Amino acid sequence: AAVAAVPAAAAAAAEESKHAVALKWARGVQQQPGNLVVIQRKEPFERDRGHYQTLMMEFNSTALRTLVMQIWCEKMVADVEDAEKSGEDVTSQSLEECTYDFFLSRFGLRSAAELQLRALVDAIQRDYSKDPRVQVFGRLIGVAQPLPADACRTLLAFLSQLFRLTGGLGDSELNGGQSLLPVDIVTRAIEASCPRRLTQVLATGVKAAAAASADGGYRIDLDVAVSLVVRHWERASEVAAQDLGKMFSEADVNGDGVLTYDEFSAVVRAASAAQSADQFADQLADESATSQPATTEVTARTCKRLFRQALSSSSLHGSGITPAAFAATMRQHGLDCQSAVAAVSSAQGRQLKHLPPFSGPLAFDECPMLDGSWAKMKATIAVVDEALAATPARQGELDALRSMVEAFEGILAARTPAAAGWALYRRILVVHAAYDQRVEIGQMAARTSR
Repeated sequence: AAVAAVPAAAAAAAEESKHAVALKWARGVQQQPGNLVVIQRKEPFERDRGHYQTLMMEFNSTALRTLVMQIWCEKMVADVEDAEKSGEDVTSQSLEECTYDFFLSRFGLRSAAELQLRALVDAIQRDYSKDPRVQVFGRLIGVAQPLPADACRTLLAFLSQLFRLTGGLGDSELNGGQSLLPVDIVTRAIEASCPRRLTQVLATGVKAAAAASADGGYRIDLDVAVSLVVRHWERASEVAAQDLGKMFSEADVNGDGVLTYDEFSAVVRAASAAQSADQFADQLADESATSQPATTEVTARTCKRLFRQALSSSSLHGSGITPAAFAATMRQHGLDCQSAVAAVSSAQGRQLKHLPPFSGPLAFDECPMLDGSWAKMKATIAVVDEALAATPARQGELDALRSMVEAFEGILAARTPAAAGWALYRRILVVHAAYDQRVEIGQMAARTSR
């Protein structure tokens, strides 16, 4: 049993390590300019940062916009799949970690993926002030002015409903990262995905933005709608924070700045009752509603569980619930209903009603990303080829590398599905990594011998 536990423990440790890196990669790039691989791996030798800089892709503005939409769509699909297969509420992967895994699954090696993530952050910083889509994405992954996970859930719920109503992504979005959408479709998507008290101000904002556009009020740019959703969510979130502070103060009967179990359970029950009333009002406003909504009453067991959670997350080490721990717990369970911005899907299972119109691989063309990376890598692979050719003992490696490069360039030329291209490219990168490692070990040995 002890032997069997070792692989499981190792796998858990590896997953924890990946999660930690994923949560820090964007901030790590910002704080430590250079090669992120050095930062995360802390290797005992100094890399030639100038050389690795030449391998970073250059995301032009169109490619960056398309990539942002592709990552959003992949997260929507993955969230729905996770919720559907789990059979219960699950916590979705953060957009930051989803972005990390997007690159890691393409490039196959952590060093290669993190190098291109550095290029992504550079491109986001370049276009941050001039492109609203890039700005929202940059905030959602924490490159600048970070937004919480609830903002991401709200935005993706809106996009999911929007694409359901439009039948999916159009060619202009898939190939150029641009979409003009009818105002009535956008407002319907808002009504289907956002809290009722937020839909009114959002619908007004959408109509005003469309009226100010050159299209005469009939259509609105998707990026303008995305910015409006996030901006109004942010404003409503500030109101929510004030409401939660008021709820805490009213619940803190003795005014000692912390909540006891009795105080906490009382405010949870009151919030649950208010939430049920709010949901009933939402359904009354929905002309398509055919049944009376079920009233959810918080049980004593639920109060105890939430109390334990709030107490554990408090900075007082279990001696009381602080305002911050109270607010976090109430928001996590969708009990901040006195605000105008209750989480769209605090339980990820609810995202099943926001099923996006995608099945299987998304229709994004990934050949441009392969082209961009290969344009940077090709000269380096030629150096590897030359080094292997000079070593007769590595003739087998050389033949395999040349065969892979020939097949890979054939795929790029034919513009065949990118999956086959990525599979070959990952194998080429492994050969390069092995060569690179031999060179670095040789350099370390030379330094040691001195």
